[in-house]
Amino acid sequence: MVFVVASSPIDHQGPPAHGWSTRRGALKLSSRSVTVRRSLVIAVIVGTILSIINQIHLVLDGSADLLTRLRISANYLVPYLVSTAGAVWAMKTPQ
Repeated sequence: MVFVVASSPIDHQGPPAHGWSTRRGALKLSSRSVTVRRSLVIAVIVGTILSIINQIHLVLDGSADLLTRLRISANYLVPYLVSTAGAVWAMKTPQ
Protein backbone atom coordinates (compact mmCIF):
# COMPACT_ATOMS: atom_id res chain seq x y z
CA MET A 1 0.00 0.00 0.00
CA VAL A 2 1.32 3.44 -0.93
CA PHE A 3 0.49 6.59 0.99
CA VAL A 4 0.88 9.99 -0.57
CA VAL A 5 1.61 12.84 1.78
CA ALA A 6 0.44 16.20 0.52
CA SER A 7 2.12 19.26 1.85
CA SER A 8 -0.04 21.81 3.58
CA PRO A 9 0.57 25.51 4.17
CA ILE A 10 1.45 24.69 7.78
CA ASP A 11 4.28 22.33 6.74
CA HIS A 12 6.49 25.05 5.25
CA GLN A 13 9.69 26.29 6.86
CA GLY A 14 9.99 29.87 8.05
CA PRO A 15 7.38 32.35 9.20
CA PRO A 16 3.85 32.26 7.81
CA ALA A 17 3.15 34.56 4.89
CA HIS A 18 0.61 36.55 6.90
CA GLY A 19 1.98 36.15 10.41
CA TRP A 20 2.04 38.64 13.22
CA SER A 21 4.40 39.53 16.01
CA THR A 22 2.73 42.59 17.54
CA ARG A 23 -0.68 43.26 19.10
CA ARG A 24 -1.51 45.52 16.18
CA GLY A 25 -0.76 42.68 13.76
CA ALA A 26 -2.92 40.29 15.78
CA LEU A 27 -5.83 42.74 15.79
CA LYS A 28 -5.45 43.25 12.05
CA LEU A 29 -5.62 39.50 11.42
CA SER A 30 -8.57 39.08 13.78
CA SER A 31 -10.57 41.65 11.82
CA ARG A 32 -9.92 40.10 8.38
CA SER A 33 -13.16 39.09 6.69
CA VAL A 34 -12.12 35.45 6.38
CA THR A 35 -11.36 35.23 10.11
CA VAL A 36 -14.58 36.99 11.08
CA ARG A 37 -16.66 34.79 8.75
CA ARG A 38 -15.18 31.53 10.05
CA SER A 39 -15.54 32.61 13.66
CA LEU A 40 -19.15 33.66 13.12
CA VAL A 41 -20.04 30.31 11.59
CA ILE A 42 -18.48 28.48 14.52
CA ALA A 43 -20.14 30.81 17.04
CA VAL A 44 -23.59 30.31 15.50
CA ILE A 45 -23.27 26.52 15.49
CA VAL A 46 -21.74 26.14 18.96
CA GLY A 47 -23.83 28.93 20.51
CA THR A 48 -27.06 27.44 19.23
CA ILE A 49 -26.17 23.99 20.54
CA LEU A 50 -25.21 25.37 23.96
CA SER A 51 -28.35 27.51 24.15
CA ILE A 52 -30.57 24.57 23.28
CA ILE A 53 -28.88 22.37 25.86
CA ASN A 54 -28.82 24.93 28.67
CA GLN A 55 -31.65 27.45 28.23
CA ILE A 56 -34.30 26.06 25.89
CA HIS A 57 -36.67 25.24 28.76
CA LEU A 58 -36.62 28.85 29.96
CA VAL A 59 -37.18 30.22 26.47
CA LEU A 60 -40.07 27.85 25.77
CA ASP A 61 -41.67 28.61 29.17
CA GLY A 62 -41.46 32.30 28.45
CA SER A 63 -39.56 32.78 31.69
CA ALA A 64 -36.32 33.95 30.14
CA ASP A 65 -35.22 36.98 32.15
CA LEU A 66 -32.30 39.34 31.61
CA LEU A 67 -29.82 36.88 33.15
CA THR A 68 -30.97 34.13 30.78
CA ARG A 69 -30.56 36.47 27.82
CA LEU A 70 -27.05 37.36 28.97
CA ARG A 71 -26.19 33.67 29.28
CA ILE A 72 -27.52 33.01 25.77
CA SER A 73 -25.43 35.92 24.48
CA ALA A 74 -22.36 34.45 26.20
CA ASN A 75 -23.10 31.13 24.48
CA TYR A 76 -22.39 32.91 21.19
CA LEU A 77 -19.71 35.36 22.29
CA VAL A 78 -17.34 32.87 23.91
CA PRO A 79 -17.07 30.51 20.90
CA TYR A 80 -16.55 33.54 18.63
CA LEU A 81 -13.70 34.83 20.79
CA VAL A 82 -12.09 31.41 21.19
CA SER A 83 -12.31 30.68 17.47
CA THR A 84 -10.86 34.08 16.57
CA ALA A 85 -8.05 33.74 19.13
CA GLY A 86 -7.23 30.26 17.83
CA ALA A 87 -7.11 31.42 14.23
CA VAL A 88 -4.90 34.39 15.07
CA TRP A 89 -2.64 32.38 17.36
CA ALA A 90 -2.14 29.77 14.61
CA MET A 91 -0.75 32.54 12.38
CA LYS A 92 1.73 33.88 14.98
CA THR A 93 5.18 34.52 13.60
CA PRO A 94 7.78 32.44 15.47
CA GLN A 95 10.21 34.54 17.53
